[in-house]
Amino acid sequence: MDLATEAVHFWLRLLVTYHSPDLAQHLDRVVPGWEKSSREQSTQQVAKYNKLLTGANKLDQLEKEFGINMDFDFENDNLLDQETPNKKSGVLESASPKTQRQLESQRKGLIATNWIISFFSGNIPASESAKLLDWSVFNGERFAGLYFLTALLDLHADILLKMNAGQVTEWFEGIQRSRENWFKSCQFQIVQGKEINEFSCKDLSWSQFTNGWIKATASKFGSVMDCAH
Repeated sequence: MDLATEAVHFWLRLLVTYHSPDLAQHLDRVVPGWEKSSREQSTQQVAKYNKLLTGANKLDQLEKEFGINMDFDFENDNLLDQETPNKKSGVLESASPKTQRQLESQRKGLIATNWIISFFSGNIPASESAKLLDWSVFNGERFAGLYFLTALLDLHADILLKMNAGQVTEWFEGIQRSRENWFKSCQFQIVQGKEINEFSCKDLSWSQFTNGWIKATASKFGSVMDCAH
C-alpha cells in the first residue's frame, strides 16, 4: 500500500510539473515534498510518530511536576536550537520535547490521498464529489482523481504563486478542513472552439464551480484520455 500511495503522489507531481511548470517549481521551492501524502499510510511510521508524541507529552508532565518552566515559542521553527530565558542549566537540551507541530512537519506532505482516490469526499459537498465520480465512471477514466487534482491546482496557480510556505500550507489545510468557499480564489480559462473564455470563481456556487472544474479538466486532459483509450 505504501508503494502504491507513493507512486500515485509521484504521478501527481509529474502531471503538475508538465501542465503547470511554474507552479510546480514554486511549490518545490517553498514546500519541498508538497506532493507527498498529508497522512502517512505506514503502520510503522504511525507507531513511531505516536511513540515520539507520547514521549513529548510525558516530558511536559514531568516538567510541570518538578516545577520546570520550559517557555517555548511554538511559532519559532528553530526553537530547539536556541537557549530560552527560562530553561534551567541542569536540563539537557537533547531532552527538550518536540512540539506536535514539529513532529507532524517531519512526516507529511500537503496532499490528502482521499482527494485522488475518492474525489475529495469529505472535503467538498457530497453532491459535488458525486459529480466527479459520475464523470469518471461515464468516461471510464481510471486516473480521473489525478486529473481533477492537477486541474484544480492549475486553476488556483495564480494565487498559489503569490503565497509563501505558510500561506501555501494553510491553503491546502483549508481544503482538508473543508473550509467554506475555499475555491473562490481561482480563475477559469476554458477553450470552446476557437474562443478562450475566462471566468472568476468569486461569484460561483459550489455547483457552478464543480461544473467548470469538470470542463477545465476535460479541456486540459482530453487528448491524454483519448490516447489512453
